[in-house]
Amino acid sequence: GPRGNLSGRIVIAGGAAFTGTYTLELVNPNTGTRPTAGIQPTGLQSGTSAFTNVPNYSVFSINPGTWKVKFASAGYVSVEGIVTIQPSATTNFDIVTMIPGNQGPASISGRLLNALNNQAITSGLTVRIRPGIGVNSGPYALDANNQTIGVVTSAADGSYVIPNVPAGNYTIEITGAGFATTYETVISAGASSSNQNILVSPTLGADEVRIVLSWNATPKDVDSHLEYGNAACLDGGNKCQVVWNQKSKLGGDLTL
Repeated sequence: GPRGNLSGRIVIAGGAAFTGTYTLELVNPNTGTRPTAGIQPTGLQSGTSAFTNVPNYSVFSINPGTWKVKFASAGYVSVEGIVTIQPSATTNFDIVTMIPGNQGPASISGRLLNALNNQAITSGLTVRIRPGIGVNSGPYALDANNQTIGVVTSAADGSYVIPNVPAGNYTIEITGAGFATTYETVISAGASSSNQNILVSPTLGADEVRIVLSWNATPKDVDSHLEYGNAACLDGGNKCQVVWNQKSKLGGDLTL
């Protein structure tokens, strides 16, 4: 059947592109098997594939399914994560942060913000972290003393602090009444460990879907289009879509 692709960015703490050499590896997390013939780079059939000065990587023709992906570079903390490859689609595994291996533990901190209005969530939400990117189940992370990092409850101003976290990439898990369980990538990387704000979406109805976009203070483009129907769908001669100047369609069931 059809296969899928994988792409993403490799950066250093602070967001600049990583221009060193790193290896990438894909392994089935349950069976330990590797992708089959047809994958590019071909080295991933039997082991790792090396990239040099390639901060924007791509892997092509991967067997659909769930894979454990690992990035490694000499002198840096290895990064692992879980990614699901869909057939006939490119999955974005973004962003991987390379952190020096000699980086000490730090406190991961930030604020939890309501995704609908960007305001602080005043009710205390539960915050936990797991090692790796896209890791939504399994054991929680260990601190610098090799003890499981316990539950953290966000404060009335939405702030949270997770102390004594070894350098690395982590998946933060946020739960609480009235809000959808949220997973995001956070890092422990010295001074870059703070100000990691997370948008948390209020609970949805059974037949609702919400897509939340976020951007920096000076984005290049903040326009958005959400298309519906098939390729032939037209509305007044235009594509069937909601856009900044046509924010409501389908009798209000689709709203931007």
